[in-house]
Amino acid sequence: MKKLLNLTWGWIKPYLTPKMLPIVLAVWTLTNGIWYFIAFVDIGLPNSVMHFAKGYLVFLYTPWALEKPFVILPVSAFLYRLIYKENFKEKES
Repeated sequence: MKKLLNLTWGWIKPYLTPKMLPIVLAVWTLTNGIWYFIAFVDIGLPNSVMHFAKGYLVFLYTPWALEKPFVILPVSAFLYRLIYKENFKEKES
């Protein structure tokens, strides 16, 4: 268990730097916040869209929803390159 925890921490640690953390949080809020807004705020969308958004939110909390490593983190790394004009280093030496 300790080995798995160390492996996970080694993978996530670079995303918790002072320059990267605000970008990750902003992308996460934007991508998930849109679905929460559509699901729970009545802005005149059809009920089917609101029900789809609620279903997608349920999907996000399942173990097989790999939205964070395959959507949020790559988009964050891309924005990091745009903002800071340098490549994001995932592994520190």
